[in-house]
Amino acid sequence: MPTFADAYMTRGVLKSKLGDAAEAIADYDEAIRLNPDFAETYIHRGRAKLALKKYEEAIFDYDEAIRLNPNSAIAYTHRGVSKNALGQHHEAVVDHNEAIRLNPNYVDAYINRGAAKRALNQMDSAQKDMNKALELAKEQEAGVEVDGE
Repeated sequence: MPTFADAYMTRGVLKSKLGDAAEAIADYDEAIRLNPDFAETYIHRGRAKLALKKYEEAIFDYDEAIRLNPNSAIAYTHRGVSKNALGQHHEAVVDHNEAIRLNPNYVDAYINRGAAKRALNQMDSAQKDMNKALELAKEQEAGVEVDGE
């Protein structure tokens, strides 16, 4: 079924896991062509672009994912990571704040917000975020039920 968008997206995920981000992007492009309204594909393509240090392009994909699914904590956090890589630390914090608002138990959002705050020399606040990330990670590893995405 050449029109099966999910198959292209899944193959892209596998290629990304194998370290072939450029080839993964080609599969994500095809999946988006076939189904332009699936936010998850934009998130995956953004991750592949992030791996290739194409931060502006990744931000575009995360913007589209957020437009399609404004409740995606993952899209906000990855957009924040891309913004942080571009030196847009304040904007990154805003994105991570939104991710945390959407999912208060999202460990990566705390880690990445802490990194952005560290870049802003907000060391006490950065440490609090890292401590919260560790606390959540321990709870989740221990099997404590938490809200997830």
